[in-house]
Amino acid sequence: MKKSQTPINQPPVAHGSRPAAPLVTAEMVITDPYRRILMVTPRRAHLSQMWQLPGGVVRQGESPRQAVQRAVKYQLGLHLTHNGIAAVTWTQVSTDESPDSHRDRVRLTFTAARLSLTDIARIHPHPHLLRAVQWAERNLAQQRLGPGFAEGLRWTHTQSGPTYAETRLASRERTFTC
Repeated sequence: MKKSQTPINQPPVAHGSRPAAPLVTAEMVITDPYRRILMVTPRRAHLSQMWQLPGGVVRQGESPRQAVQRAVKYQLGLHLTHNGIAAVTWTQVSTDESPDSHRDRVRLTFTAARLSLTDIARIHPHPHLLRAVQWAERNLAQQRLGPGFAEGLRWTHTQSGPTYAETRLASRERTFTC
């Protein structure tokens, strides 16, 4: 193939630019015996006012399952296995006005078994990573979590299987496909 030809399975790209890949994150919905949801607030300045579900970015060569288990162990000191994937949420962060300001995000939301009181006593938040940890009722958690997290949480216990959701932050338009 000549240098000027584009492979048939790749879209043409303007010279000097690359297609923007979404950021892939994996998070875990962790509940206590009272069905409250565990939320965390990172210490990083740009995220320190946001409540999130425990989890993190999927690293190169790591599966989403491995990423969520690594992040939960590092953030909370817990080795948890998941009960399956509850939701996949795509969030459009970039807009026509500012296409490069942020990357779109694909979130994979896993569920964990409900923790016992003994498990809860073993939670040790990482002091350099987390500013706060809080248990919240589902409605309060949905209010406090950012849009992408809230969409994933919304579907964790209402559907019989995994759900796919899309959120476009620029217009707040939501499209759900089961």
